[in-house]
Amino acid sequence: MTLACKICDCTESTVCANVDQFLLRRCSNCSAIYRVDKMKAGDFGIEEADINLENVWQEYEKLYYGGRAVTYDKVLHLLGLGHSKRLLDIGSALGWFMEKAALNGYETWGIEPSTNVAHLGQKRTNRPVEIAMVEEIPHDRDFFHVLSLFDVLEHTEDPIVSMNEIRRVLADGGMLVLRVPDADGLLPRMSHFLYNITFGCYTKPLILLYRFHRWGFNKKSLRLLLCNAGFEVVYEYCEDAQDLSAMKQKEWAKNSLVICGVTALIYLSQILGLRDERVIIARKIDRKL
Repeated sequence: MTLACKICDCTESTVCANVDQFLLRRCSNCSAIYRVDKMKAGDFGIEEADINLENVWQEYEKLYYGGRAVTYDKVLHLLGLGHSKRLLDIGSALGWFMEKAALNGYETWGIEPSTNVAHLGQKRTNRPVEIAMVEEIPHDRDFFHVLSLFDVLEHTEDPIVSMNEIRRVLADGGMLVLRVPDADGLLPRMSHFLYNITFGCYTKPLILLYRFHRWGFNKKSLRLLLCNAGFEVVYEYCEDAQDLSAMKQKEWAKNSLVICGVTALIYLSQILGLRDERVIIARKIDRKL
């Protein structure tokens, strides 16, 4: 059976990688990459165990908060002061962005699929964090003025369904903030290059990139998705996926050769304009216009 791209409905695609757990197909029309699983997600080694969860998230904060805080500050600068506007952070986790947004005058809510993580986020922010998925947001139509999704959309089963639900709860003229890995970034390009020159033998980089991600968006596919959902892009920029100041603390970066290689790739991506994360701020528009 021919699979259709869920972004543009195109039935033509090419296999760009074939690893043990999944296929990666690239849509011939919008160039989005999507994962086709060969096994159940649980067989990937993806677990949601909540053992010592608070300690796990404390370590996660040490590794990632510094880099994320830079993103949050830039996004909030572009959005401007909240003046009590209602903001929903989807995939709110520990509530980092909710905290920052509250300091900028926004009235914040969060949704988070993990029960225990939602509890930690609510405890930290003292604001409502509901247990929900982006496909079923438990709020009324047109309730929010700003919605944010940082590294969430690439995990969704159907981005169109997710975007339609986002549009439902966002007020007319409301702002949507998206941050997703850019499939045209230098690191993904190098991962595919290494796979191809080894005739499909070296798969580890692609497995690391896509074992948690269902989608690989680039500028073209992301803009098409937003346009089809009734949004216009207001701001767009790219940034680095890795925070160099914290990279040495990460488990995969214990090898000095790996550190040097990733550092070189990051600097090269900056020079070439091929950074690995794309950030977009878009406005909900009237479909009739």
